[in-house]
Amino acid sequence: MVWKELAKVPFGETITYGELAARCGRGEAARAVGAALARNPWPVIVPCHRVVGAGGRMVGFGKGIAAKRTLLAFEKRCLDEAAGCIKKRQNG
Repeated sequence: MVWKELAKVPFGETITYGELAARCGRGEAARAVGAALARNPWPVIVPCHRVVGAGGRMVGFGKGIAAKRTLLAFEKRCLDEAAGCIKKRQNG
């Protein structure tokens, strides 16, 4: 259930452990969500790097916080570049 809900978080966006727990119908189970994500065998397919701590803090990622920041920055850069391309096309 946790991984299924996480898969719905769009590319380039983040969600907190508490928000993800609430989406699973267990708003008080943020730590259980963290435990489930820690067992994720497919971190590229199930994007655990998009889950952040309360207030947007960078916490808990199996490959390390630096890797988490890099992945999130990559996603943001891709979205920014895509938006730039769309804007150029719209402006002719």
